[in-house]
Amino acid sequence: MARSRLATSRLFALAAAFAFVAFAAPAFAGIPINVGGYVWFDENCDGTFNDGAASGLNGVRVMYYRDYECDGVINNDDEIYDYDFTSNDADGNPGYFSVSAVSDFCFVTFLDPAYVPEGLKATTGEQFPIQTVAADYTDAEFGLGVCDAEPPAYTCPKTIGFWKQQIEQTRAAKYSRTEIQAIVTVALTYTDVFSSYRDFQRALDEGCSKSALDRAKKQYAGFLLNLAAYDLRDGLRFKAGLAMNAELNLPRYTNAKTVGEVAAQLEQAISSRVNLGWANDTADAINNGQGLDVTCTEEGRDRCSRRR
Repeated sequence: MARSRLATSRLFALAAAFAFVAFAAPAFAGIPINVGGYVWFDENCDGTFNDGAASGLNGVRVMYYRDYECDGVINNDDEIYDYDFTSNDADGNPGYFSVSAVSDFCFVTFLDPAYVPEGLKATTGEQFPIQTVAADYTDAEFGLGVCDAEPPAYTCPKTIGFWKQQIEQTRAAKYSRTEIQAIVTVALTYTDVFSSYRDFQRALDEGCSKSALDRAKKQYAGFLLNLAAYDLRDGLRFKAGLAMNAELNLPRYTNAKTVGEVAAQLEQAISSRVNLGWANDTADAINNGQGLDVTCTEEGRDRCSRRR
């Protein structure tokens, strides 16, 4: 994913600020934990850590901002907490970073652009939010690759109503059973929230649930299926879905600039069961085409209305 000049300038400014701030170490109630993850070379530029343990990159500085509101974004009241340089983990795998923290802290992490190897671009979100966790956390991920991402062939998200029709194989379904099974299989590679076809089916069949978690998972299921349908577009008869690098302008809900960036935020919120109302509203808005330059092809249009 190409980094904009504005985003890069902001990250440089945030990283540079660290050099002029000294921190005390006040005591906090909570469990001492380690919070971190991996930076890796994303050879196929797909934004997924599937390039093997040896693909980690050492020597990259990862900055941690204390996220006081736990909203997954850096606000004016947030401040730099700590940093770490990637190195080998206990098993000798490169690219590992970690800092000491407290279990009830939230963070926003990002890579210091001054320490990103020349010629590499982010293939994942430029910021990774970490919500409160009760034990050591190592799932923050930053991919870097030599990528010249092409603009999306189209941007045509579908609503949860559409995806429920596909899962249930109603008469109005646009995809065959084989096609929707393939879409779900790909969607499962993007998430730890769902682990089976049945999980997607249950989520989309929740109706008007009063549970904030169920509502968020329902919209997130549709969001993930939109991503998977786009990835499989060349093999599907009906063209729909969203590209990870589709530009996003949805300031009411998120500062993410691409669909891929907000995907990381949604996964984190739902996995941690925090900000579920935000996750529901954000995924719902995107599934309905808000914040996107919707360019459905004729074969990708349906009768579902979209809120603008």
